[in-house]
Amino acid sequence: MISMLLSDAAKTVGSSLTGKDTFFSGCSTDSRTIEKGNLFIALKGEYFDGHEYISVAEKNGASSLILDHDVSNTKPFIKVKDTREAMGLLAKSWREKITIPLVAITGSNGKTTVKEMVASILSVVSKVHATSGNLNNEIGVPKTLFGLNEEHNYAVVEMGANHLGEIEWLSKISSPNVAVITQCAPAHLEGFKNIESVAKAKAEIYSGLQSSGVAVINADDEYADFWKNSSKRTKQLTFGKSKNSDIRAENIKFSKDKLFINFRIVTLDDSIEIKLPLPGQHNVMNALAAAACCLSLDISMQAIKKGLENMRPIKGRLEIRSGKKNVRIIDDTYNANPTSLDAAIKTLSDMKGSRFIVLGDMGELGQDAVRFHEDVGVIAKQNNIDGLFTIGDLSMNATKSFGKGAFHFSNYDELGESLTRILNKDTNILVKGSRAMKMEKIVEMLTEKN
Repeated sequence: MISMLLSDAAKTVGSSLTGKDTFFSGCSTDSRTIEKGNLFIALKGEYFDGHEYISVAEKNGASSLILDHDVSNTKPFIKVKDTREAMGLLAKSWREKITIPLVAITGSNGKTTVKEMVASILSVVSKVHATSGNLNNEIGVPKTLFGLNEEHNYAVVEMGANHLGEIEWLSKISSPNVAVITQCAPAHLEGFKNIESVAKAKAEIYSGLQSSGVAVINADDEYADFWKNSSKRTKQLTFGKSKNSDIRAENIKFSKDKLFINFRIVTLDDSIEIKLPLPGQHNVMNALAAAACCLSLDISMQAIKKGLENMRPIKGRLEIRSGKKNVRIIDDTYNANPTSLDAAIKTLSDMKGSRFIVLGDMGELGQDAVRFHEDVGVIAKQNNIDGLFTIGDLSMNATKSFGKGAFHFSNYDELGESLTRILNKDTNILVKGSRAMKMEKIVEMLTEKN
């Protein structure tokens, strides 16, 4: 078990210790789930203040505290100006104690899927510690790093951001051996303002890359050259469908039911057949990204094949589900931006039977939000989608551009009732929208038993 002296922790965060110096065996920000011997970090947010739960944390086993003001307690504590920054600095120190290969993953789309793919491949050969769910921000990444221990031989860390500088910080505290950007697309534009800033933010993942590390780059992305320049101090490995990629895909074929993809991964000196149990052509690119990361760590092609073929659908990400009257539901409700929606529509269009989209608003698209939603209706028509059902103020624009066969609703119940009228065994329904829209409510309506 990894442990650290409180006095060393105090030096790490640029402060001093008040109380008895002792070891702590982990860090926690949740007073409810803290384990005995952990250091409790009192974080502050817009709607919470961890300092209010110090007594609960102590009762549940906290051995010490990090806080931003003095409190009456019996436990040793370290006072800092910013507990969130202190958490990151401690996580960096924790990572330095565990010198295993670490893969860092970011991108506008596909980062969680690639994270799961890399973890699946690496788990074929050894013990892996990976980001849980999508804990990929300035709180989630330190939590992931604190989960490292001696039994792990690899780490896989997902990194996300909604403003410049965030991924740079996460990369530097994680010190990755391999770093990959899946792709750049319009996402979080309210924070980034434009797509160029998104590309720049993603490039920050290479800033903390170890000098002996590998920058994995999507050769098909329009910002590939920019990312190559951003990572020129390290070795580079490219992936894509283009012939000049170091790792590419050939002979891409879908299974008859469109739920599997068969293709060949080709490198400069090897190749192997893959049967990927996930729908959507975009998952070929995700698989190539994962393969490139693992090849950077000298993982064999056979292990890559086994890991990819062991993959299972990820909840809320093109997850195929059976609904009422045996309707096929494509649950892509976790989140949405224009590029991920475009990929989902193309996946839907490949399926036999009638095809419908249930769309909620896509958030954080800035001043071009209306245009992006109008484009959805046009793209859906071009892909021979039979009908569009929308909810949310912005999605109304998709209804208008789609035209006949599109319907807008003001509440979930009315939308759900209307959908039930079109259900049969030959119906395919894609459900998608940004996290704030809670589109899983529609999936629940379509799958619940009478």
